[in-house]
Amino acid sequence: MGKIALENLKFFAFHGVYEEEKAVGNEFLVDVYIDVALDSRTKLAELNETLNYETIFHCCKKVMRIPQALLETVCIDMVKALKAQFSEMRGLRVRVRKLNPMPGERVGSSFVEIEENFLAKCGACGKSFSCYNSENCWCFGIELSAEARNALGEKFKGCLCSNCLKQYSI
Repeated sequence: MGKIALENLKFFAFHGVYEEEKAVGNEFLVDVYIDVALDSRTKLAELNETLNYETIFHCCKKVMRIPQALLETVCIDMVKALKAQFSEMRGLRVRVRKLNPMPGERVGSSFVEIEENFLAKCGACGKSFSCYNSENCWCFGIELSAEARNALGEKFKGCLCSNCLKQYSI
C-alpha cells in the first residue's frame, strides 16, 4: 500500500458561524492523504496511471469556494468530492484547519478531520478492491436492477469486485 498526499494547501475562504468570519474571511490549511495500491513492484509511466496532485488540489479548491458555517461540512464535502473524482482510493484522510478560529482570541488553529478506509474483500472471489459503500462508488456505474443489487448483497454479505459484479450486470 502506498500513500499520495498534499499537505498545507492554503486557502482564503469565508467559512464560519460568526458574521465577522463570513464578511472578512480567514486562512485555512488542508491536508489530504490518499492510500493507493502502490508498492516497489508498481510500474507507472504516465500521469493518468496515478492520482494527479493538481486534480486533488482543484477538488479541494472547489469545495473551499463555497462558504459553510461549519468546518465539519467543509470536510465532509471535500471527502465526497474526492470520492466522486477518484475510484481507486484504498483509504482517505482529510484535515481542514482554520487559522485564528475565534475572532479576537488567541487560538492558533482548529481542525476537523475525517478518515475512511475503502479496502474491501470480494464476497465471491476474495479479491481486494476499493469500495466506497455509497452512491459515489464505482459499482453504481454497473447496471444492475435494484432487486439484483439487494439479492447480491444478501447472498455475499457485502460488495463484489468489478469482475464478479459484471457477471450479474444487465
